[in-house]
Amino acid sequence: MRISAFIEYCLLGAGVLGIVAGKIFGLPKGVELGIALVGLGFVLAGLEAVVSRQMSMRFSDYGWDDWMGAPAVIVGLMQLLVGLAVIGSAYALNFGLWPRLINFLSARPGPVLFGIGLLMVGAGMVIFMVADRYGSTLRFIFVGLPRITIGVLSLILGIAVMSAGAWEWFHHPSFERFADSTAQKLKLSSPTQAWRNAVAKLK
Repeated sequence: MRISAFIEYCLLGAGVLGIVAGKIFGLPKGVELGIALVGLGFVLAGLEAVVSRQMSMRFSDYGWDDWMGAPAVIVGLMQLLVGLAVIGSAYALNFGLWPRLINFLSARPGPVLFGIGLLMVGAGMVIFMVADRYGSTLRFIFVGLPRITIGVLSLILGIAVMSAGAWEWFHHPSFERFADSTAQKLKLSSPTQAWRNAVAKLK
């Protein structure tokens, strides 16, 4: 058993228990501590993957050869991004900044879109890198090719989402006009209003 994976999973488990206990017993600080522990677990896992260039959060050293090197580093960076975002949420809750943060994100979704796009790009790159391109022709057709296709689609979609996030951040009015007009042409409800309603529920 790898001690680093044991510590990472213990942090995640303790964090989830802290959140549940805080909700049940009405302890806001317990919820915040639990969220921070979950974030810390992801941060430690990310740092381990980036430094060692091997996958973290695994109990065995065997069966992960395809994930060594660049794929492990990319997954580690994704874990770091998620962990830091979770810790930031705990910080905002602890210091009473959560409502202000929610109000900001409901009006300006750019940072969230950019972060989601980054995760999608990372996932696409990893799927493409670890796709099985070798073996028999049938294995490539039924296993390798679908993985490569999913990886490329995730990569393209992630770049599009990142671009949308950057566009919204640097010029919100034109982004909102484009989003609403496109939805109107497709006879859909306003995406900006739907986003604000969804984020407002997090208060």
